[in-house]
This record gives sequence, C-alpha cells and structure tokens, in this order.
Amino acid sequence: MKREFREGESMSTGIIDVRDWQVTVDFQTGNKIELENELTGMVREIIRNNRYPGDMDLRSIDWVTDMGLRLADKYNPDFMFLSYAQPYFFSAYGQGTPGEWESVMKRIFDNVEKFLAGTDFWPVVVGLGRMTDLLGKIDLSILDCLAIATNWSLQYAGLFNPTAEDVEKVMAMPKLEKVISKEDFVKEYGGSESFIKRFPDYLLTAEEGYTFKGFESTSRKIKKIPAKNIEIPIYTTLGEVNSLIDIRGLIDSVLPEKKVALIVIEAIGAGDFEYEYKLCSNKLNSYIYEHIESQYLAMTTGKHFQYHPFPPVFKFFEEDNENKSYPFSGSHYTLPQDTIGRRKDIKSGAVGTRGMVTHVASGADICIECYARQLSNMGTLAVINDTKNE
Repeated sequence: MKREFREGESMSTGIIDVRDWQVTVDFQTGNKIELENELTGMVREIIRNNRYPGDMDLRSIDWVTDMGLRLADKYNPDFMFLSYAQPYFFSAYGQGTPGEWESVMKRIFDNVEKFLAGTDFWPVVVGLGRMTDLLGKIDLSILDCLAIATNWSLQYAGLFNPTAEDVEKVMAMPKLEKVISKEDFVKEYGGSESFIKRFPDYLLTAEEGYTFKGFESTSRKIKKIPAKNIEIPIYTTLGEVNSLIDIRGLIDSVLPEKKVALIVIEAIGAGDFEYEYKLCSNKLNSYIYEHIESQYLAMTTGKHFQYHPFPPVFKFFEEDNENKSYPFSGSHYTLPQDTIGRRKDIKSGAVGTRGMVTHVASGADICIECYARQLSNMGTLAVINDTKNE
C-alpha cells in the first residue's frame, strides 16, 4: 500500500484519534486535510477504539504491545520499533513502593514476551538505564545571563552570553561535575553545523542525583532522574554490541533477511533487566546519555549526539513560532531521514509511549504513539510516512 499525494501536500500524514473523533492532518503543516485510501483506512482502524490510557496508567504498557501486534499483523513490517516509557514516568513522578515497581517490571517483560511470541521478529531489547533519587537542584537563577535548564535534559544546563562574573559564580557552585566552553567542546567532540550553531556558550553537567533550576525548568515535582548510566543492558542473539551506536549497524547487517524488533525500555538498568544481557557503552568521552531524544537517535542512526541537529540545551524559543513546520515533532522542523525506519529496502513500523520521540527516532513508515504532553493525555497520534520512493 502506497500513499497517493495531492498537489501541495507534504510526504507525511498525521491521524489524531480522540476517542470517538478522528482528524487527518498534513504532518508538515498541521493543517487539516481530507485523505482516504487503503493505508489511511488501515491505520484508522488500528487506532480506533484503542485509546491511549495515559502516561501514569499501567494499561499503557499493554497498549504498546497490543498496538504493536495489530500493526505487525496488518502491515507486516520488516523492522519494528517499540518504546515502553512508563517506567520512566512512574519513577520520575510516581509515589510507588518497591513492590509496585516489581509489578511494573513484571508487566513490562510479560508484554515483551507477548509481542515476541505473537510475531516472528528477532529481538534487540535495550534498557536505557536506571533512575536515581533526586538529591537537589543547582540554582542558576542568581546569574545575569540566560541559563537554560529543561526537563528534556536533566543532567545538563546551558549558559548563553555569560559575563565573566557569571562564569566565576558557576565555577564556585557545589555539585557541578563539569563546565565546558563551546570552544573546548568543539575541539573535543566536533559536531554537525546545526548542532554547533545552537550549542550554548557553556555546557554544565551536574553530579549524579542533581539537576538544575533555570529558565524553562519544569514546574512539576520530580522524584527521580536518570542516573549516570555509563553502561546499559542489551539482549540480542544477532551479534555483539559494544556501544549504543553499534545497534544500528547490527540491525542493518541482518535486515531484510531477518525481521528485527528494537524494543526500548526506559528507566531500567542491569538490576531490573530480566533477559540474559551484556552491557554496552552509553557515553562518549564525559558525555553520558539520558532518557531523551539523543539516546534514541544514537541507537537508530548509529551516530553520536553531536551529529544530530540539537545539543542537550539550546534556545528553542527562538525557533518556535506559529509558522514552524512539523508542529507535532517538538523542536524538529524536518524529520530525520537517516534512521533505520527510512531504509528504502524495508517496511517499518513503530509504537511507543514516548511522544514525539517515537516517530522522530524511528522514522517508521507507520508510527503509532501517545499524543500526550507533560503527562496530559490528548489521545493517540498516528504518522504515515512515505518518502522512500519519492
């Protein structure tokens, strides 16, 4: 099934489902469109009457699996991407006890087994790393410069146009692990042109258990944050993985002869991982990946974070306006075309509860994800891409 495009339409279609109501949009502009064909009909049927229960609802774990099985049955992809983000939400914002956490882990791995038993995919299962108690916040509000700290990157903050006095104050702050200037960062890491252009004048790294308070900081109370996960667990029988960026090459090496499912589970490390695992590197030099977009993209593109469009902290507000393209894709104004799902010789699908990141990082032909922001549930979002043959 191949989508037919009308004049003026982009290459991607979005279908938003809010219980008894659905709307189709041009995914690049967000504008409502009228489009009916075999592919949109199939996707509408998959998501209809299968609403997303919510970020803090255990049933959302089952929702990923059930949607994944439906998509695998109807579309028959060669590559499948599943993202289970509920452990992160429960860790960061929940009130759970150790016994409740064990039930979450059991439910996660029971669902992974259910998906694998119902399909013929070869699994690559990755735990994105454990969480740790929030011990405190490093307050950047005393600085005169713009100090950005967001809930998208809890271990890192950025300074823009700091004064010499600002830098001096920062250097004296407790619980800071590292301060690196833009110049020194580029010398050590390099990076893409768009990444370097957006990079702050100084990047700050907090010690384990600490985050930052600054411009764009979250107002929602958070209990746990990602630990310093230098290594993360991975299970696969397809081959060796030494670093998370090796995952892409491993999957590429067996597709399309073998069907592969990349199954990502947030907020779990080796201690919670139920499969026989090996540890792979989750870092580059002193930079350690968190449970954010750059970690996902490192796996699906095979490229480290500095070769993606956005640094850990940047001035998104300068680029966000009513004319921004891809309004459902966070900071992205184009969708990455170098992910596994964009391979021209395969069919790909994705389901996940990490909104925006699921379709951006997978690049799947068909992606079904939660349409939720800051724990507020607005429904289900399906994305239909077809750029491969254009």
